[in-house]
Amino acid sequence: PAPAAPSHPAAPGPPPAAVTPATPTPAPGFKFPSLGQTGRLAAITGGFSGDHSLTEGRIGGKEMDIRAISPRKLVFSNRRDVIGPTQIELKEKGQVIRSPYRSVDLALRATKTRMKPSETATLYTDLRGLAGLATPLTIAHQNLSPAVVRLPGGTHPKVTLLPSQVGPGGVATIPLTLVAVRTGGFTIRVSCTGETDDDCDKLYQEMEEKKAEATKRRVEAEAKKALAAKADKGGPGSYRDAARGKQAEADRKKAVAVKADGNAARAEAVNDSRQAARSRANARTINAEATKLEGEAKEANDTADALEKEGVPDDLRGRSAAAKRLKAEAKDAEDRAKDLEQDVGKLREAYDKCRKGI
Repeated sequence: PAPAAPSHPAAPGPPPAAVTPATPTPAPGFKFPSLGQTGRLAAITGGFSGDHSLTEGRIGGKEMDIRAISPRKLVFSNRRDVIGPTQIELKEKGQVIRSPYRSVDLALRATKTRMKPSETATLYTDLRGLAGLATPLTIAHQNLSPAVVRLPGGTHPKVTLLPSQVGPGGVATIPLTLVAVRTGGFTIRVSCTGETDDDCDKLYQEMEEKKAEATKRRVEAEAKKALAAKADKGGPGSYRDAARGKQAEADRKKAVAVKADGNAARAEAVNDSRQAARSRANARTINAEATKLEGEAKEANDTADALEKEGVPDDLRGRSAAAKRLKAEAKDAEDRAKDLEQDVGKLREAYDKCRKGI
């Protein structure tokens, strides 16, 4: 047999109707799954009546396929037509409870379905429904034909999918190399039963938060250094004067460009196409110069605003002191960024060990 795959095609079908996840309703005693796989079973635990007729459920606004229910658990089959981030809505004993949910669709395909000894092939796991993924997922493979093919990592390899690996449209593909042991077909199963272990998730989340904070500190440091350099050259007043001068020059050039356009129009009226073309080209050049000056004027005004916000005065002595302070603040931000980046490295190492079970 060929690699086991869901009964529907691996190629993405039409996207399911979008459902906006609602704010979770407090549900004491109920525990909802956060993730499931299309076509597979999932469970909700809690205090149920045990009477199928008194319990209703919906996934993505569509009726839930309830397979079994007891006083402590409800088992349902994930719909194949609801894919991606959505919500579960449960109605039990007159109470409506909502919880965020993600339904992931997985499909397998291989570059070869029969191989000779030592031949290799690539097994691809295609995933859909990953839009907005914030934490890693563990994708588990099961080799049901170990006498025919080998998978990296043994008969039950697990692969961690990071949010950064998700492509546009919430799709991702995981490749694995198959090595043939002997001639024949093979069967591989794949599942995505939930997010990674809580401890590993916490490490990943902390790593991402520190990475974002380090980037923020780097940007802050660069901005402080740039502002300090500008404070060394002048205060808010001098930059305002420069902005007014550049804007005045831009206005003058725009007036000249208008005249050039007028000259072009008059030349066209007397069928002097050559003169008209020269005047139009001149107008375009002058307008471009005016646009550049307006940009420089805006930049000067923005600098004046930033200097005023930092309390930089116009006098030389005050400016020098402010510039020195800004440089010190920039260094502090850089040092903090370096510390955070070191923490990120340590957390990444800890996370990798956690995922490997070390």
